[in-house]
Amino acid sequence: MRLEKIIPEFLQEFKDRSNRERNYVSLNTLKTYGGNLNMFLSFLKENKLDTNIKKITEDHVLRFMNTMIDRKLAPASRNQNISTLRSFFKWAKKYYKIESPIKEIKCAYQPRTESAYISDDDISLILSYLDKKPGINRIIFRTLLQSGIRASELTSLNVQDITFDKKSMMIRIVKGKGGKSRILPFSTVNEDGTENKENLKLFLLLRIHIKRRLKQNTKEKDALFISNNGKRITYPGLYMKLKKMLIKLDM
Repeated sequence: MRLEKIIPEFLQEFKDRSNRERNYVSLNTLKTYGGNLNMFLSFLKENKLDTNIKKITEDHVLRFMNTMIDRKLAPASRNQNISTLRSFFKWAKKYYKIESPIKEIKCAYQPRTESAYISDDDISLILSYLDKKPGINRIIFRTLLQSGIRASELTSLNVQDITFDKKSMMIRIVKGKGGKSRILPFSTVNEDGTENKENLKLFLLLRIHIKRRLKQNTKEKDALFISNNGKRITYPGLYMKLKKMLIKLDM
């Protein structure tokens, strides 16, 4: 069985499972898988190597990795390709009874770098700016900044993932990074009993927003945040909103 046929089967199965199990694999991950696997397939063809999955060896994979080194791809990019191939051959082992040609191949050394972050002062500046701009962006970015959830998790939030109590709410993340679900408690009261004004703002904004969403008749009736066309907001769309806001703030 040749990769030309098997790669689409692999991607389709992951896509189908993602439709059944929300957040199983993101669209961005599927695109990455497809791009990396087609790059490997192109390498095999260009070098006149057999694309039959049972004929692919560890040597083929190592030669593929060496071409990426020759092209000066960063360790992170090479490791991403290794990860994709490892997932693919693990899946193929189940359906085509093969031994993975990548099981002994190690990831490239990747120097640690400090993660980029937004300082408390920057967050205060952004929140102040948002309060002057009533609308959906205020709710979206307050949720993102104050809860600390990932952008991909925010775009996947459903109305039912937010639950309210008298002075608190909970945000349920269904299968976030690593496929793990978690609950984010969110209180409007500080530990010393005083009112947390910023949390209270978000609490009230989300409660009002959800009441409105429940009355809207849109294509994505469960989605917490939707775009102007009535569909769930996307990661690229969220990124563009953020980019425009940061330009206005000269950040």
